[in-house]
Amino acid sequence: MVVIPVLGSKETSASSKSKVSRLAQSIAVGAGAKFEIDCLSKNQHESLHLQKDVEARDEALKMANYHAKNLGHGFQNVLIVDDIVTRGATMSAVAEAIHHANPSVKIYGFALGRHQRREWLSVPFEKANAGIPSRIASIWDQA
Repeated sequence: MVVIPVLGSKETSASSKSKVSRLAQSIAVGAGAKFEIDCLSKNQHESLHLQKDVEARDEALKMANYHAKNLGHGFQNVLIVDDIVTRGATMSAVAEAIHHANPSVKIYGFALGRHQRREWLSVPFEKANAGIPSRIASIWDQA
């Protein structure tokens, strides 16, 4: 398996000092996988989180124009790591670039968190997180 960090809006390549790269590297070490910091490249673009609507986010993401390098033989699985997922558009763009350069790999995505709309804040915490598997919820309960 290869673990690859998603790039921030101002990055054109991954920085070993970024939070997402450090998270991806920690996951790779813990899983006994290869950490690949130089796989992705893209153009700088406006932050998707600052865009007011879906069309503006899609336009900003289109400007990124992601490219991935060939990972070589022997890798069957790629794990893309990001900090926050809102709609999944960035992860999809990254997955498409990786798949284009490495058509035989299976691609998985992992995000540390998922953006929730403000109206979710009025929902009791337990209900807002009802989709969390019980195995993981029990770890949270022990903390």
